[in-house]
Amino acid sequence: GVVMLVPSLSFSCVMPAGDGGAFMPIMMSVGDRNNFRDENTVFSYKPPSISSISSIDTTGGRITITGDSFGTSAGTVSVLIGQFVCVSPSVVQAHKVLSCTMPPGVGRDMIVTLSILGQMNTS
Repeated sequence: GVVMLVPSLSFSCVMPAGDGGAFMPIMMSVGDRNNFRDENTVFSYKPPSISSISSIDTTGGRITITGDSFGTSAGTVSVLIGQFVCVSPSVVQAHKVLSCTMPPGVGRDMIVTLSILGQMNTS
């Protein structure tokens, strides 16, 4: 629910779990002023953060990425490791663990770019 902090100046609310959504406009109703919307007042969930990535051998295979703010839908996930696209992403644990398949290749200490609905983390 909504809790008024200072009448007519601010409010707070509890948001449900969600995915990415960088800069979503906020719409609210106050009394008879329905659908108040200010394009300059926006909300974003925290961008994804990576805490660990499993390694595989040069033949390729499934990797596991752990962290936070990964969302709940594999359809919103994009992973690029070095020059390789990690395909068939799946959400193993909502918001916390992802898995995807790397093709055969070589390399170490490659840059990982994780995108959830347009919000990115590069590490």
